Amino acid sequence: MKLIHFKVKSNSGLTYPDQVLAIDSSWVQMKDEATKKYWPILWFYRADGLRAGVSVEVHDGKPWIHLSCSYTDHIPSYEELKSAKEGIIGRERKAIMVLPKAEENVDIHPHCLHLFCCLGDDGLPDFRGEGGTL
Repeated sequence: MKLIHFKVKSNSGLTYPDQVLAIDSSWVQMKDEATKKYWPILWFYRADGLRAGVSVEVHDGKPWIHLSCSYTDHIPSYEELKSAKEGIIGRERKAIMVLPKAEENVDIHPHCLHLFCCLGDDGLPDFRGEGGTL
């Protein structure tokens, strides 16, 4: 694991303390000039070609990790997305995928999926049914 510091992106004008994430060492940070135009998103890649953009953004007054995962030629599978979530967001945190209404969807990459993780109380219910399954 390596500790990576993130500036928190807020459009409200409020400032938030930097966040630190422990990222699995299989992820290598990209530090070329092309990635700088997307700051404060930090970009990582893995040996299998999976790329991940990671930022910490404020939504409704709470800091959220935003994880974008893509391959150049196909959409990540469930197992690949789960592996990225565990390696970057962590196994102990809950993450959600949002499928927006059609008119709110903006695709800037044809093979990208997004996960969000609240760094506090996310307000989501426990969706497990009887027997603890989901």
